[in-house]
Amino acid sequence: MPAIVFSIFMFCLGLFFLVFGSNLFVDSAVKAAAHFRLPEVVIGATVLSFGTTLPEMLFSSAAVMHGVTDMALGNAFGSIICNTGFIAGIMLILAPSALNRDNIKNLRSGYLWLLFSCGVFLLSGVLFGGIPRFVSLLLLFICFFYVKEALSEKNRFSPEHVEGASLSAPVPPFTAGDFIQLILEAVLLYIGAEFLIKYGQRLARAMGWPEVLISVTFVALGTSLPELITAITSVKKKHTALSLGNIIGASILNLVLVCGISGLIQPLPFHGNVMPVDFPFILALTGILCLPSILARKAMRWQGFLLLFGYGAYLFLMFR
Repeated sequence: MPAIVFSIFMFCLGLFFLVFGSNLFVDSAVKAAAHFRLPEVVIGATVLSFGTTLPEMLFSSAAVMHGVTDMALGNAFGSIICNTGFIAGIMLILAPSALNRDNIKNLRSGYLWLLFSCGVFLLSGVLFGGIPRFVSLLLLFICFFYVKEALSEKNRFSPEHVEGASLSAPVPPFTAGDFIQLILEAVLLYIGAEFLIKYGQRLARAMGWPEVLISVTFVALGTSLPELITAITSVKKKHTALSLGNIIGASILNLVLVCGISGLIQPLPFHGNVMPVDFPFILALTGILCLPSILARKAMRWQGFLLLFGYGAYLFLMFR
C-alpha cells in the first residue's frame, strides 16, 4: 500500500511539473518571440496555440520513446474527448452564448479540419491497423496547412485567452538569464513527462488496469488543464465563442501534431478501444458541440449537459 501511495504522489508531482512547466515555458517563449520582433499574429498562431497542447505532445513523445504506444495514443484521444466532453460541456452550461459570423466561420472551418483529420486516422486504421511513419508525416503536413490557414485569419487569435500570456505589456530584453530559465523550464517539462510515464505504468500494474486506461483518463484530464484554465478565463471575460474555437483547435493539434510527432518516433498501432470506442465518441461529441452551434448560430446550455453526459458514458465504458 505505501508503494501505491508513493506512486500516486510521484504521478501527481509529474503532472504538476508538466502543466506548471508548460505555462512557464509558453510565457518565456512568448517573451523571446516578442523580443526578436515576431509579429503578434505569428506568436498567437504558433507559440500560444501550441502552448495548450504542449503537455500532450511531451507526454506522448516520451511514451513512444519508452515503447508504450498505447499510452501515447490514449493521451491524445483522451485529451480530445476530455476537452470536448468535459471542458466544453462545463463551459456551455455556465455560459451559453450567441455566435457572430466570424465565430461561425471559424467553428465551421475547425470542424471540417477535424473531420478531415479523423478521416485520415480511420482510413489508416482500416488499411494499416494504426499510424505508420509515412502517415505520421502526412499528419504533420496537415498540421502545417492548418496553421498556415490559421495565420491568414487574424480574428482567430486572442492572446488574452491564454493563461499568463500578455502580448500588449512592455517586453523586457531577453537576457542570458532568460535563456537559462527557458532551458530549466524545458528540463522541468522533461522530468514531468518521465514521472508520468514511469509512475503511470506502476499505478496501472498495481491496480490491475491496462496502461492505456491511465492515459485516457487521469493523464488526459491532467494534460488538458491548460485548456480548462483557458475556458474558465474565457467564461469570466464572456468570450465563450472564442474558447470553443480554441478547444476545436486543440483537438486538431492532438490528432495531427501530437500523433504526427509520436508516430514519426515510432509507428502507433491502434489498441483495442480506438476504432470501436474512441473514434465514435470523438465524432459524436464534436458533432454535438459544433453542428447545433453552427446551425442555430449560438452555443446552447443543453449541448453542455449532453456533452457532459457523453463524457460520463465514455468513462463508464473505460472503467467497466
